[in-house]
Amino acid sequence: MYLCYQLMGLLKSSAPSRVIIVASEQHRMCSKKLTVEDLVFMKKEQYSRWTAYNRSKLLNVIFMKGLSERLRGSGVTVHATHPGAPIDTSLMRDNVLGSKLIDYLILKPICFFFCRNAAEGAQTPLYPALVLEYSQKSGCYFENCRATTMNPILNNDQLVQDVWNRSCDLLRIDRNWV
Repeated sequence: MYLCYQLMGLLKSSAPSRVIIVASEQHRMCSKKLTVEDLVFMKKEQYSRWTAYNRSKLLNVIFMKGLSERLRGSGVTVHATHPGAPIDTSLMRDNVLGSKLIDYLILKPICFFFCRNAAEGAQTPLYPALVLEYSQKSGCYFENCRATTMNPILNNDQLVQDVWNRSCDLLRIDRNWV
């Protein structure tokens, strides 16, 4: 949010322009019963890195939806993308299982046969940035270079508004900065 906040004047003055937010299909793993407090703060006893990851990606998609609604008609479009999984990068290889030896013995062979490389992972984020059709549409979520459905929790307009407000408050920026 803060980067968009800092760049908003430039984005609007250079319209048509696009904002692409990298998310993950894992945003769908989050429950419909989440509140803004569940998303922003996780109790220590509930913490797992996968739950935190899923929630962070849901927050990215919620931000995309909130920003796209606020920018409607401005010439700035906003989309979220899932680059594909898994992607063979050092982040994936060195951190998934928590042990470099296990990661190397298990993930290296898996990545060799099944992972996308970084260039392949960049294709979906580039797609809505470059395809003319998406300079007019906003608020889409992409996987494998196609617009697709999002977690149904995004139909909760109050949650989208609450996350927006809470994010602005945490960043100490005006809620109406767009």
